[in-house]
Amino acid sequence: MNQVGKQENLDQIRNLLFGQYVNQYDSHLGQLDSQYLDLQAALQQEINKVEQQFMLEMQEMKQQLSQEVDKLNQQFNTAQQDNQAQHHTLHDDIAALEQQFEQKLNQASAKFAHENKQLRDILKDFIQQVRQQNEKNSQLFAELKQDVENLHAEKLNRKDLAGIFSELVPRLSTQLTGISE
Repeated sequence: MNQVGKQENLDQIRNLLFGQYVNQYDSHLGQLDSQYLDLQAALQQEINKVEQQFMLEMQEMKQQLSQEVDKLNQQFNTAQQDNQAQHHTLHDDIAALEQQFEQKLNQASAKFAHENKQLRDILKDFIQQVRQQNEKNSQLFAELKQDVENLHAEKLNRKDLAGIFSELVPRLSTQLTGISE
């Protein structure tokens, strides 16, 4: 049998012995990659959703504030003409609205930052799990590779033994024929 045929037989035997494990490893790794991509896409969607919600709330608050400021400005102009006391009251109302807006804005920003941090923490945990699983898989693959190398080494040792025995048999038979004569 030529060298190419031996290599093909060796490859077929290796595929029969270890093909299932390699396929399972590749399948599991593909699933982890798919899960990672799905989680990353879901995280990006959630971040986009939170950002959109935040922007909508900001726009609504800006519109409300703008409407309230416009309304208060009209009242302020009228009240300024009528009474200085009303002027102070309206000015205080504007300050209170600005403070409320600032509080709502700070709350919305804190909420967004908190949710963003939670999502990032979830992603970090998942990435850590994937890395740990990859390390385990790499160790298993290294052990599998070592087992394959050991099988190759054993096969070579058997060949060496067969060669030694094939050389030993003719020597022993010549010595045994010399003794029996």
